[in-house]
Amino acid sequence: MIAEVYPLMRLPRGKKAFDYVVPDDQMPQRGSFVRIPYRQEEIWGIVKNVKDKPPRGITLRPLTATRKDIGIREEELSFFERLSHELAQSVSSVLYAALPTPPVRLSEKRNPDLSWLPLTLPTSEAQHVLRIVQTLANRGQAFIQAPDLRRATAVILGSLQKQPEQKTLILAPTVRDVRLVRSRLTGHTPLVITGEETERERFNTWQALRRLPYAVLLGT
Repeated sequence: MIAEVYPLMRLPRGKKAFDYVVPDDQMPQRGSFVRIPYRQEEIWGIVKNVKDKPPRGITLRPLTATRKDIGIREEELSFFERLSHELAQSVSSVLYAALPTPPVRLSEKRNPDLSWLPLTLPTSEAQHVLRIVQTLANRGQAFIQAPDLRRATAVILGSLQKQPEQKTLILAPTVRDVRLVRSRLTGHTPLVITGEETERERFNTWQALRRLPYAVLLGT
């Protein structure tokens, strides 16, 4: 069997998937993470397709390894393929930019529980915040201006309590703001990606977000 693989690296627009022989002890499928020999090194790749055809007189190199515990879904890979066409980029380049690099061994370590800071507002402002939260719930989208981070976080927290069973993305301007918002999201332990994490931490956070039915992702 032959696996067509997108190497996770920047490649020119005209470069497509590369063919590799599938060893008998491996069973990759579309979307699998695989290790492939590329020139003088070994890199990660994403399987585009697996075909049951012999090589046409060309000596192909075999896959080094196939990760059975990680991969991307059909709808995700199809999205990246469409996106690469719209951006006039190779699929490999888009995947390289979008996907975190898998570590050699996955870790089950999760974000530690938080010691939340108190989030209090003057009684006179409570009804105003509730009206804002209700407006967001009814409209689905709105532009809200808050005088400071504490009041903005109160609106966010109210929205999360109004619609708890969904995935929510919160973006803050700086890492400091992310830490302040995170410490005041009482009752929530958001996943965090700011750019300061290691490759392993980014990959584990990405995997956790994809596995959970609903979650809060906080980043810059």
